[in-house]
Amino acid sequence: MKGDGDFEIKHTDVMKPFRKIKFLVSALLMVILLTLVSGFLYEFISYKNDKSNYPPDGQMIKVGNRELHMNIQGTKTSLPPVVIEAGTGNWSYDWLYVQKELSKHTQVITYDRAGYGWSDPPPNGFSIETTIDDLSKIIDLAKIDTPVI
Repeated sequence: MKGDGDFEIKHTDVMKPFRKIKFLVSALLMVILLTLVSGFLYEFISYKNDKSNYPPDGQMIKVGNRELHMNIQGTKTSLPPVVIEAGTGNWSYDWLYVQKELSKHTQVITYDRAGYGWSDPPPNGFSIETTIDDLSKIIDLAKIDTPVI
């Protein structure tokens, strides 16, 4: 029996808000997924274009299954060669002008650590051991006189 203040709850009235919420959550998840996929594709394509449009200014040295970029300027003199080690997040190109000036006096070597600039990333993640090993291999393979500064 229904009175003036009584009301009847229908099954469809309760389910409508849940359907709307479910639709909104699904739509939001699709937008997030599409954003992630398009971002990945953009980065992948941009990286390939950068490598072909901006070739390395030095030479690529094969170290195991990857390549590391190295740039040697200047000639061997009585002074020891200078190796410029770029800081974290930097690469050889950041030292271009310093390298040009120093190379007037001796041989100057810059290189891109694994994963930076034109160098391939390290196979087992970043570590100080990998960085030291890579630099040693670069010096050996490029036949740089040691000791170096």
